[in-house]
Amino acid sequence: MVNGNQNEPDSKNEPTRRNGRLPAGRRSFGRRSFLKMTGAAAAIPVLAKSAAAAPSTRHLEIVSTESTSEVGTLSVTYEFTATGEITPDADNGRNSSEGNDGVTQNDDGTWTATGKTGNGFGDAYTVEGRIVEFTGQGSFDLFLDGEAVTVDELVQDSRHHIEVLTTQDPSELDYEFTTTGEITKDTDNGRNSASGNDSVTQNDDGTWTADGYTGNGYGDAYYFEGDILSFGPVEDFVEIRIDGEVVDLGQFEPEPRHIEVLTTQDPSELDYEFTTTGEITKDTDNGRNSASGNDSVTQNDDGTWTADGYTGNGYGDAYYFVGDLVSFGPVEDFVELRIDGEAVDLSQYEGTVQTQSTESDHVLGGGEGYENTVPRSDADVVVSSLSELLSALGSASSGDVVYVAGDATIDASSVTGSSRLTVPAGVTLASDRGIDGAPGGEIKTDVIDYSHMMAANRNARVTGLRITGPLTSYVDYSKPVSSGLTVNGSGVEIDNVEASGFNHAALKLNASAHIHHSHVHSNSMDGLGYGIMCYGGQNTLIEYNRFNFNRHSVANEGTAGYEVRYNMFEGKAIAYQVGTHRPGATTLKIHHNTFVPTKHLNSGEDPESHISIRGVPDDVADIYNNWFYNPKRPSPGRGTESVIQPHVDEFTNLEHRNNHYGSDEPSSSDIGCP
Repeated sequence: MVNGNQNEPDSKNEPTRRNGRLPAGRRSFGRRSFLKMTGAAAAIPVLAKSAAAAPSTRHLEIVSTESTSEVGTLSVTYEFTATGEITPDADNGRNSSEGNDGVTQNDDGTWTATGKTGNGFGDAYTVEGRIVEFTGQGSFDLFLDGEAVTVDELVQDSRHHIEVLTTQDPSELDYEFTTTGEITKDTDNGRNSASGNDSVTQNDDGTWTADGYTGNGYGDAYYFEGDILSFGPVEDFVEIRIDGEVVDLGQFEPEPRHIEVLTTQDPSELDYEFTTTGEITKDTDNGRNSASGNDSVTQNDDGTWTADGYTGNGYGDAYYFVGDLVSFGPVEDFVELRIDGEAVDLSQYEGTVQTQSTESDHVLGGGEGYENTVPRSDADVVVSSLSELLSALGSASSGDVVYVAGDATIDASSVTGSSRLTVPAGVTLASDRGIDGAPGGEIKTDVIDYSHMMAANRNARVTGLRITGPLTSYVDYSKPVSSGLTVNGSGVEIDNVEASGFNHAALKLNASAHIHHSHVHSNSMDGLGYGIMCYGGQNTLIEYNRFNFNRHSVANEGTAGYEVRYNMFEGKAIAYQVGTHRPGATTLKIHHNTFVPTKHLNSGEDPESHISIRGVPDDVADIYNNWFYNPKRPSPGRGTESVIQPHVDEFTNLEHRNNHYGSDEPSSSDIGCP
């Protein structure tokens, strides 16, 4: 099995993509989109077994090996405990349990047998589950299912053993479970062993939580004490085994709640947002109060979910959600909120929705003034050469910080194949861009004969660097093609970087990522030339960046989803700045951006389009609160309007509202980027 520091696409740590996209049918989930139980009655002793899984039953015999001349004297006494039911076997010949042998079920759900025997006779039992304790006095032999065993061979680990298995390839599982007792990783369970991608934490309330990642037919394993409180997500391709027995996961399916966002006045207009701890889905079958194409749902980086909707004039929207409601806004006199049919006191949600950006957010593109920099003092290792960088990344583990010295320029032109630069899962690769005005350490290449210069695995962070390729001017399409940084796992954060000079894409996303406060420019080859290209993932967030002189600054291969907000598209443009290819992607949210360039370098028209939604999104392309310097309002078909949707005669699954058109400054401060 390949470890997390190698860049093998078929390993358990980096689930395989097919044709540049994540496995079809994958359902995203929130960190809390599983059953949460509270109180003493909530704990499930171990786990309820699947009806199809018969318990493991063994046959145990305790046989005395000494005889005594004293009639009725029994020289062997014993006691043993099992995780499942113990039943005396009274029909086992000379080794049958009798009236002096007893069985008791304990308060913790285990069973205990006590007995006496001797004179060459024995006792027998059938036992479900594992024998976790055995004590005995006298001279005796033990036979388990007819085979002689020692006490050490008989007694198994008193802890429970859990295996989290995936049954499909490709597949990707980011899971979490909580127990009442201690969890430890089992790293010696073959292809189903816990690894560096998996972590265990003791919670403030004394419970324990395992947070893991696996897929592609692999699995993880742990030992735990006590009972299971929660597991998630529940997926068709996931199988859980406790002590070798399949578990019915239906008990962990969360019960969704129903929320209605209602307006009580006509006329009225409500542009609202709410966030929950668990997954949100739209209810499109709730009469006049149904969610529609104006409304969208997004999973956030912290595992919460947010619904962003628009309604009014006495109508409303509805959703299902899991977990708790943590924020809602705006709170208006004409707004009513109902959860499971009951009106909610909205005063408790006053101010819970953040409407103003922070000062750091206003530092578009990062650099000087950006607050979330990584200082050199946080580094586990500082590198200035290619050999040092390769060595540091090769030995880094989750939580480590590899730091490129601010005055270093590292030439990666010679790095190809399996030795290519890869940021391992959970590792931060950083430099000092923006600290005291520093430009940041640089990783560069002068060649374009491989697919990408760098890759980032799950939960990695790349920050404060310059990532530079060899082509900064507009060129005709040619091969080979190359990208700067490829995202190969979910949860990657790219911030405060300057990325330029690649003929395919500066940033290529095979999974969802968070890209913010970066300057992405001069990726401008005809036919490709993307600043950011989304090939996989449904929850990519692109915000507070500056884009300039890319053929397309943000593009979508046609099956992914993204949110593009608070960005500045400036300077020169070669073609439209944001869009998607056919078939049209899933959910696209494009809001609070400023689009300046109206002239395309490869066209004689002025103005030209800023956004092109080619195809029809599965859900919606929701476009609002943007400032378009192109004065032409959106139009279906292939034209020169600010927003176009080629290949359709009328807008289909595309909504646009509250945008400003033309170079004159909008009257509202809530239009365009900060």
